[in-house]
Amino acid sequence: MISSSRVYIFNVSYKNSTWLSFKQTDELSGLIALMLSTGIKDFTFKNIQFVNVYEMNGSYNAQIHINKFTYYKQKILSKDFIAELRNEIRAQLNKILQLKFDNVLIVNDEFDIKPTSGLLGG
Repeated sequence: MISSSRVYIFNVSYKNSTWLSFKQTDELSGLIALMLSTGIKDFTFKNIQFVNVYEMNGSYNAQIHINKFTYYKQKILSKDFIAELRNEIRAQLNKILQLKFDNVLIVNDEFDIKPTSGLLGG
């Protein structure tokens, strides 16, 4: 069984910019890592990704993805833990004064690798 829990943060702007440069993502990833590691007990993660998204209507925004996290040593969270973690993440991110965002989404995924006829050797 493979678990891949992720946190998505949507419609991000940092220092009034909705399209983030490498310098901004480096700076912001350090701030986010510091806030989460010191502010949320028993929360660990593998990495932070930034995605600049260009919309068809000509607008753009940024997203933040926090990948492969554990919370109190759990990769798959109950609804109560998801709500608790979402509130804690929002609270920590709100401490970064020049960061704005719309929503935080937490996703639990589990995959069971089984051979299928579509796979070589399956």
